Amino acid sequence: MSYNAKTLFVACALMFSLGLYGCSQKVPENDISSEQRLIPNEMISIYDANDNLLVNIEHFGSITQTDKGFIYSKLATGSSSENYVMDYFYYNFSTKEHQKLGTIEKWVYEASYDSFSYNNHVYMLITTGDDYNFDETESYLYDINLTEKSMSSHLLENAGSPYNSMSLFNDKIYIVSPGRELCYVNSYDIQTGSLKEIQKYTFDSETNSGETIRHISADKDFIYLLRLRMSNEAEAIVYIDIFDSKFSLIHSLDVTDDITANTLASESKNNEARQLVSHFEVSNTFVYYENFSISRALFEIPNIRLEKSDNVQSRQIFEASPDLYKAVSTSSNDNLSIFYEAYHNKIFILDAETLTIKESSFFIEEPNYCITYMTHNSQGDVLLFLDYINANASETFPRKIYCVNISEFD
Repeated sequence: MSYNAKTLFVACALMFSLGLYGCSQKVPENDISSEQRLIPNEMISIYDANDNLLVNIEHFGSITQTDKGFIYSKLATGSSSENYVMDYFYYNFSTKEHQKLGTIEKWVYEASYDSFSYNNHVYMLITTGDDYNFDETESYLYDINLTEKSMSSHLLENAGSPYNSMSLFNDKIYIVSPGRELCYVNSYDIQTGSLKEIQKYTFDSETNSGETIRHISADKDFIYLLRLRMSNEAEAIVYIDIFDSKFSLIHSLDVTDDITANTLASESKNNEARQLVSHFEVSNTFVYYENFSISRALFEIPNIRLEKSDNVQSRQIFEASPDLYKAVSTSSNDNLSIFYEAYHNKIFILDAETLTIKESSFFIEEPNYCITYMTHNSQGDVLLFLDYINANASETFPRKIYCVNISEFD
């Protein structure tokens, strides 16, 4: 995964617009051309567990894993800092073929944390337009057909920011589109291609009061919305709203204390509860929460499916540090959750069916290479992104990706 200045600016601008942590970035005025300011593609090598080279790719942006390979993007010829033109490719490990899927003009952001694969299709949330002005952006649900090697898109007309989230439930994709004052929940029918608005929430950015949805999750029985409610600046409450297959509310659980249980003492729990959320997953009785700031939580609610919220009991699985992240699962129905501690090379494998957690690790022979990102598919194949981290080194070394099955972990 490539982190770049353009993505950082988008994140800062959105947090400022929603009254959360603000940050600013001054664009220098000089004579450097837009082509010179453009961050170039990088060459990155992918290896197996035995350090055998599998493939080299020219890459920019995100990598989305599939059961047979991965989808990757790179900047096309003619891109500029004002217009990112992104080419998308599919690589199959078995055939060793790179096949172009399509091109996206004025690319701004890909919500790669929620991309998933289903019936040989990959679904992505992608925003295009002007990354310096969210009023001039459009968000799309992209459908990548791996059989035909093609891309099609569906405009999310009511999306007000790039930080959309989605989850699959009964052949429908439920999409949360947050904005400054309105947040929409839409459903996309995979069979018919129809998009329907099913819920709307309002938030007053002037008084910092109202409701909005921070993320969505689903399993085979229920849909879960992570809802933020604020009555004023100093009172942020986070709920899990549980819906049935007809999108009728069953009940709501206050999980504010659960999601902020591991927040650092130096930080405001109220402020952390307000943050945008990068990962939210309900798997059996386990709940994982990860925001774009520093709060992480993995906890269990044994009676999460009770029809009433009285006497709800929960327990933290372990103390989750700010370095804990969830590996992005591209499987649409998976009881396996994998977590990692960035820079420490620790891996935690949670099986929601057996209610067990296995701790593991992954190191390569070359020292100072640390895990900074991770994805996995339905086959238990993991892509581990390793960066060279050595504050005392006078030179840097290229990042690497390893393709390893979880059975090969220590």
